[in-house]
Amino acid sequence: MGPDSTLTNNSQPEKFRSYALTEPGKQYAIYFYRRSGSHVELRLPANTYEVEWMNPLTGKSDKKILLKHSGGHAVLYFPEGRGDVALRVVKVGYKKMQK
Repeated sequence: MGPDSTLTNNSQPEKFRSYALTEPGKQYAIYFYRRSGSHVELRLPANTYEVEWMNPLTGKSDKKILLKHSGGHAVLYFPEGRGDVALRVVKVGYKKMQK
């Protein structure tokens, strides 16, 4: 996975930041710093994805969904609460091969 500054398409306040590591078409990890608003838009290729919102302070899962996406912009809604949040998006059936 490598850094990707093109994954999110958001009009958020200046202090809002997101940091993404991606393996395009397979898996995505995004950290949202000082999130605001109700949602984020991600540019994803068509596929079915497992989406999991994580609390970075506790490491616990806040919300999981299955996303059947036709490609382009996917709108994902932040879980309840405030503060930073992490997002894990993985293509259904994808398992990284160990070397």
